[in-house]
Amino acid sequence: FAEMIRRGQEPSEVTLGALCKALASQGLVEHVRAVMFAIDAVGLPLNSYFYASLIAACGAAEPPRPQTAMEAVRELAARGLR
Repeated sequence: FAEMIRRGQEPSEVTLGALCKALASQGLVEHVRAVMFAIDAVGLPLNSYFYASLIAACGAAEPPRPQTAMEAVRELAARGLR
């Protein structure tokens, strides 16, 4: 992701979604959050797919992070997403 930005390439929503999914499968909650923060910071819309990855990362984390998952669900709802 960072390499794409350094090269002046804008990653697509699909690329970013795939990145979040890969990070989530490893339980890397903070990495998924960092990608989501970067997406939001540049004005791209966060969709339910990104939140699903964050919630999945919470379940895959060691130890699991149910509180963080619930925070993600609340934020998802606050944004009007399903």
